[in-house]
Amino acid sequence: MGKKAAVLSISLLAILVGTALSPALAEIRQTFPDASESLIQSILTLPSLFLFATGLVCPRFVRAFGARYVLIIGLLIFFIGGVGGAFAPNLPVLLALRAVLGIGAGLVCPMSQYMIGEHFEGDTRSALTGLSASVTYLCGLFTSQVIGYLAGLNWRYCFAVYGIAVAVLILVLTFLPAKPAGKSGEAVRSTGRGPLKPAFALACVMCLVESAFFAFSTNIALFMNEENLGGPVETARVVFPFMAFGLIAGALVNRWRRLFGRFSSAAGALMMAAGYLTLSMAQSMPVLMAGAALVGSSFSILYAAVFLKASNLYPDDRMRALTVSWCTSGLFLGQFLSPRLVRAVSFILRGGGYRGRFRSVALALLAGAALTLFITLKNHPERQIL
Repeated sequence: MGKKAAVLSISLLAILVGTALSPALAEIRQTFPDASESLIQSILTLPSLFLFATGLVCPRFVRAFGARYVLIIGLLIFFIGGVGGAFAPNLPVLLALRAVLGIGAGLVCPMSQYMIGEHFEGDTRSALTGLSASVTYLCGLFTSQVIGYLAGLNWRYCFAVYGIAVAVLILVLTFLPAKPAGKSGEAVRSTGRGPLKPAFALACVMCLVESAFFAFSTNIALFMNEENLGGPVETARVVFPFMAFGLIAGALVNRWRRLFGRFSSAAGALMMAAGYLTLSMAQSMPVLMAGAALVGSSFSILYAAVFLKASNLYPDDRMRALTVSWCTSGLFLGQFLSPRLVRAVSFILRGGGYRGRFRSVALALLAGAALTLFITLKNHPERQIL
């Protein structure tokens, strides 16, 4: 039980990389009025870029030093970059510390799914993969409410939530056993490109899923402020069902997969599309909260689908380490690219304003769901990406 708690605790930190600060984004923008919208949004997305780059080389560090040692170093860097943001005297320093946070997260976040794949098998692995998404949302559920309150006092207080890394470090040191470097999780040296194609495809899918999902975090506070629907406290209330229903959906992933079978991924994409369509039409808090709940729930389903496939794609530990690392990097690359992709899709579909952005994301998700359904019907189950 202690080992499960230690492994799952790593998932607490993933949502803190960007999403947790979304209720405070409007307040930070008021502190730096001369900064552009894209620069303010980069407070959420910049860590993802550095996480992406660090995550790609993480398997090499695991091979050289061992997974536990890399995890510990990553937690320390994560803490410095996260809590340090509270003391940033200006926007450039704040962005530099967010980059440090991303480097630490690049060493920490791949370890969540990698450790599950390394230490557990079968139904336990499947259940823990879904629970890892729930744990991520559980952290987001707590921090979104705390940050909504703290942002009303002073946005600098919000960075205190990164102190959770200390609790995770204690659990890792206490319960997670060390394995000799080079014995597991080694970086892959492929002799050909063919075997890597499924891993690359999964990473691309994860990138696109996260780009759609992260549109909620980067736009919801600014959307509510522009539409006069509320400030940071009201934004935190909308983020609550987003997190809460994501937590519940993560715990019920196995049931969802049994209900929809091979169509579970397409159904998850349709649910996320419905959530964004709801947000695009929302004029009141109940409708906003309903749309947020649909988006949050759907991501747990799609996240579990990708990482279960990543864990089961190759029997070899070295290939599993590479695939999980690539998918994690793809996830956070999606966070970084999300505002840019959303603006590009909105431009193509002529979706003006924040409502237009949400509507454009919904249409893109509907196209993705149709494509996923087509692939599912065309291919044999063992050839499916998801």
